[in-house]
Amino acid sequence: REAGFAGNHVFIPPTWAITKDTVDSLRTLDFEILETEEEIILLKNNVRLLSSVLNWDVGSVRKDNECRKLIKTLFEKKLLSKSKLIRIAIHPKDPKGILSEQVKMIRKLKRAKYRFINYSEIPQIVS
Repeated sequence: REAGFAGNHVFIPPTWAITKDTVDSLRTLDFEILETEEEIILLKNNVRLLSSVLNWDVGSVRKDNECRKLIKTLFEKKLLSKSKLIRIAIHPKDPKGILSEQVKMIRKLKRAKYRFINYSEIPQIVS
């Protein structure tokens, strides 16, 4: 808070990398939500919402492009299995052309009647 981040209750670490010390520090600073690559953690009551994130920015243009088909397949599997939580990470460095694929995914989610929520809504939905 001393650094001017008052009012922020969600922490998404770079590359979703965390340690136990990170979690303990966030609790001390009254953060409510921590997002990792595999889950969203509600820090106050330690509720874990398991859901891997669909992420195209994996480190290099070559690797990013190799993941395109895999991510599309993972998305379709999540949609077919009616996953309760589907997370899509959109980054400025995503490979060229990915935004149009992400838009198609969002449209499919809307047609499937998925509800789009903000981080601030998560604690109310879970409790």
